[in-house]
Amino acid sequence: MSYTYVLKLVYFLVALNAITGCIGDNKQFANQPQSSVEQLNNISTAIKKVKKLAPNYVTEVSYPFVITGDLALKQMKFWRRKIQRSQRALKKQFFRSDPSQVIIIWLFKSEASYTENNQRLWGFIPDTPYGYFDPSNKRMVMNIASGGGTLTHELVHPYITQNFPESPLWFHEGLASLYERSRYSGGYIYGMNNWRLASLTALTKAKASPNLSTMMSSGDGFYGKDRETSYAKARYLMFYLQSRRLLKRYYRTYRDSVANDPSGIKALLEVTNESNISSLESKWVKFVSRQHL
Repeated sequence: MSYTYVLKLVYFLVALNAITGCIGDNKQFANQPQSSVEQLNNISTAIKKVKKLAPNYVTEVSYPFVITGDLALKQMKFWRRKIQRSQRALKKQFFRSDPSQVIIIWLFKSEASYTENNQRLWGFIPDTPYGYFDPSNKRMVMNIASGGGTLTHELVHPYITQNFPESPLWFHEGLASLYERSRYSGGYIYGMNNWRLASLTALTKAKASPNLSTMMSSGDGFYGKDRETSYAKARYLMFYLQSRRLLKRYYRTYRDSVANDPSGIKALLEVTNESNISSLESKWVKFVSRQHL
């Protein structure tokens, strides 16, 4: 029996064990367009990619994520369970399907390790010290010492891409940033107040127009010079809808009507039962002004 054959068999068995054993509930595959064999092959390919780049790193799997990094096995299992909990909650609340492509999640134990390994493995130093998602290369990279908030944020993006591909940037970033600080209850995930609130403090104190409609219609301009304020507005619009138990309904209404409502403003007015955006903005500003960390 050749070494190559044995190696392929090992990868296959690791992938099979990861898929069937990590979640413990094969219902997660019910909405997957791929067959189990395709899933196994994709997981095996991702594991081989990891082993080629970092032979000594352990791997865990929570389909469609292969999780690796310079953490000890016990820590890696801890983060795999955290990722699984987020996946279950997001699918229970919003998403029918897992992302169709396998994504490798790289977890590094410190900011120094995160910086050094980005340079060593991919030849660059990120402009963020926390973490990022690179969809074109199907990888997430995290400085996990900073906590799990960025990881949860980035997990949301591939789910939106898979289930709501027409989603504009503002919705992508608004829903993802909602869960940067979160809690779990009854199998659901709920966003909590976080540091982005500070970006709205001056706005609410000055009683300035929040211009939610401008933010929702900004397209790629969402990442412009007022980026931090745009993030805060998008996040706290989601937080407002969550507080009124309208977020799940808004997501579905917007997703199903996006062809005729690309900004999501019509869907927002429909689910909040508001006649115009100015009326909603007034209530949103009052809501935000009552929030505190």
